[in-house]
Amino acid sequence: MSGLREWLREWFGLGRPRNSTVVLVVLFLGVLTLWAYVHPPSKADEAAANSSTASRSHSSSHRGYSAPRHPAPTVKPTRHPASRTATPAPA
Repeated sequence: MSGLREWLREWFGLGRPRNSTVVLVVLFLGVLTLWAYVHPPSKADEAAANSSTASRSHSSSHRGYSAPRHPAPTVKPTRHPASRTATPAPA
């Protein structure tokens, strides 16, 4: 095993990595991983998704349509107070 280490050190010319280098590499990989999970889909991804769903659907008229990212806000029904009839005041 030590022969492999010596060969790698000679080949790459690198010594032991500094702590700051290791921390930076780990942070970079973490940010890259999070970005891969959160980034919005690209146009190619959307086109592939649309073509796969369009081939399964019966209608091809919605092939270029993409659903909105945020659903439309729902409107709460307003409560109408009970209808009040005008009653004459007692005399």
